[in-house]
Order: sequence, then C-alpha cells, then structure tokens
Amino acid sequence: MKATKAQVKKMTLGELAARVPFATKLFQKHHLDFCCRGNQPLGEACKRKGVEAGLVLDELHGLM
Repeated sequence: MKATKAQVKKMTLGELAARVPFATKLFQKHHLDFCCRGNQPLGEACKRKGVEAGLVLDELHGLM
C-alpha cells in the first residue's frame, strides 16, 4: 500500500532514503541532509531549509 502524502511528510529523511529508490538524489537536489540529519521528519527538514514541502512531497510521491 502506498503511503499518503501526510504520512510521508511525517517520515524521517533517513527512513525515506532507505525505503524509496532515488529519494537520496531528490534530497540532494533540494539540499536536504538525509545522513547527519536523517532523524528529522521530511516536513521539518523542508521548513528548516526553506524548501516548499509540497513540491518535495509531489516529487517523492512520484518515486514511490
């Protein structure tokens, strides 16, 4: 079953990097640190970096 966008937004960067093929490339594109800061939820990471979470969610959801 595919996770909803709300569920994905709450998942950590590390968890998404491990579960979703090519998520790491997407995170690199948006300068989201999935390694050292991999324990933070996607929504929080986007907010900290000033990245539009909706855009990242749409792209990430497309990879799932």
